[in-house]
Amino acid sequence: MLPSRQVLACMLSIFALGCCAARASTPKPSFGEVRLSPAQIAAEKITTTKLQPVPFTPTRQIFVRALDITPLIALRERLAKAEADATAAEANSTNLIARYNRDFGLFNAHQTVSVQALQDSKAASVAAGALVASTTARVEMIRATIIQQYGQELATNRANLMALQHGDKQLVSVIFPNSFKGAIPTDIRLAAIDGSMVTSHLIGPGRAVDPLMNGRPFYYVAPASLPAGFVTSAQLPLASTSRALLIPMRAVLWYAGARWAYVELQPGLFQRRQVAARILAGQYLAGTDFQAGDNLVTGGAQLLLSQELLPHAIATSCKDPPECDD
Repeated sequence: MLPSRQVLACMLSIFALGCCAARASTPKPSFGEVRLSPAQIAAEKITTTKLQPVPFTPTRQIFVRALDITPLIALRERLAKAEADATAAEANSTNLIARYNRDFGLFNAHQTVSVQALQDSKAASVAAGALVASTTARVEMIRATIIQQYGQELATNRANLMALQHGDKQLVSVIFPNSFKGAIPTDIRLAAIDGSMVTSHLIGPGRAVDPLMNGRPFYYVAPASLPAGFVTSAQLPLASTSRALLIPMRAVLWYAGARWAYVELQPGLFQRRQVAARILAGQYLAGTDFQAGDNLVTGGAQLLLSQELLPHAIATSCKDPPECDD
């Protein structure tokens, strides 16, 4: 039988070898990786989701400006007065022409109307006709000015004009780039002053081109929540809908001057991968480091980074016996 001291030494040797074997069976994570136990995952509330392609429409940000419609209202006021004058002139001309025709008939039939009276009646009717032509020309000139500055559709759509004049709607100018070849969208979503998105409806092409803006203006009617002079933007669809790998904002963290997201390689092992800087539809484009089917960490990414950056000490269960030396 072995002495008790030798038995104790053997037991310590077996224990040390088991400890080292346990350490060797769990390889140290590579750079950018972190390993957590199931208990740690549950405690840190780490959640993942399968990364799958989602429908996506490529867009381009375009310039939008809410216009001051005071000049339009002034033109509309001038037009309304000119139309009223034209209506009055037309009614007066019709009356004077009827009077001249009556005087002419009486003059031919019974000579009860003098030549002078007939001449005066004719002169009055001619003057009334000239006034009709003058007021009609003024109406057409003001209408042409409105069309020249705001387009045919806005000049003739009384419903939109009344909504703008009453403050129920706001006129906006949307500048489409010259390179845009598609159909002008009927509706466009604009960013309001409070950050919310509002829908504007197409009226028609604008006529006045801003020399400082490289593009074609189109007028839209937007909700009155956009104040005059407010500059904002809209997302212009550039192509048909395709599919792309997009990473939600909550899964992305900022570290060392770059954006990162974690992927679970196997149960408990997580790898940090760099995310592309481009934002599409409110999410980050995944980039070439991600593939469909990856287990993307959507909850607890910052906690994983904290665990990854912690200094990893040697396990204290093995008090550095000679058997564990490298």
